[in-house]
Amino acid sequence: MMARVRTDQGIDGVGECFVWPWPIPEAGRGLRIPKLITAVGEAIIGTNPLDINAFLMRFENSAPAHETPSRLEWASSLAAIEIALWDITGQVAGLPIYRLLGGAARESVPVYANHGIFAGARSSEEKLERAIEAKVQGFQMFKWDPFEHRPDPARVAIQEGLREVALFRERFGQDFPLAIDAHARFDTSTAMIAAKGLEQFHPVFLEEPVAPDNRDGYREVAKATTIPIATGERLANMRETRDILDTGAIRFLQLEAGNFCGILETFRGCAMAQTYGAQMAPHDWCGPVLTRATTHVCAAIPNLLRQEYPSTAREDHWENELLDPPTVVRAGEIVLPTRPGLGSKLNEKLLTLRRV
Repeated sequence: MMARVRTDQGIDGVGECFVWPWPIPEAGRGLRIPKLITAVGEAIIGTNPLDINAFLMRFENSAPAHETPSRLEWASSLAAIEIALWDITGQVAGLPIYRLLGGAARESVPVYANHGIFAGARSSEEKLERAIEAKVQGFQMFKWDPFEHRPDPARVAIQEGLREVALFRERFGQDFPLAIDAHARFDTSTAMIAAKGLEQFHPVFLEEPVAPDNRDGYREVAKATTIPIATGERLANMRETRDILDTGAIRFLQLEAGNFCGILETFRGCAMAQTYGAQMAPHDWCGPVLTRATTHVCAAIPNLLRQEYPSTAREDHWENELLDPPTVVRAGEIVLPTRPGLGSKLNEKLLTLRRV
């Protein structure tokens, strides 16, 4: 979900937030966040768009009581506007956002393809074909959920998922980086069974084996497996981030800028992760504006593993053209934008054609 902020100097900034997969009704999800974005936008009329710290200090803990948004709804609403403010700030400064975060720590940002590559695939064999295609395109790692659409927590479903992982590992060899996402579907004991079964395939990480608020579950799963544990996409603030890192279970933190109040808080969360010895693999499962915002953060942090890259689904390739110029991916790495702000404008013609 995108937002646009316009200054009285005629400078436009664009932002985007993440609105899936929270447990709220579809209708409420579709209507409440735009309403919140509009309310915050009206409240900042007359303020300085460059004062991003002041923006966060004013709104981060000030969700309107009469709207009763969830913590993720509110953080997402702020993220859409906060990213647009960074876009404006970069344009005013004449610099890409990562320069304003301390400069580039790398010349390009390594990415991994996520389960978007499997959209529409009807079998493990078809998934494998898609993965091979992604590797040919230059992606040097990918992640998926082999347990998706399988009954839970039946052990037979876990075995079916493990057979799928075995198929991939046999085709790609022992050294190609694969990662597994469980989408928090397991309870603690079942997650431990799944993790033990996955160990033979040496995944880079196991993402969200249990729900993010199951702190004890994370501790137990991490102690029971040799697989590094990852989580973070459903965290909304620094307190929640500290609490999950305090478990000592997290090796890879996956903050989602689109529901973590935007660029600055995500950047700060990366710094917190570094103090715990955790690497960053930021979550990214949305459109090209949010991908670009995440890339600016990833360009500047020292503790990056890879950025998730969502624009691999065949039916979503048109989204790559929403930015002008579009994001450039070469040999599995995003080329850093050099233009001010986010580094691109919206393709207004395509936006109009695709508006829903």
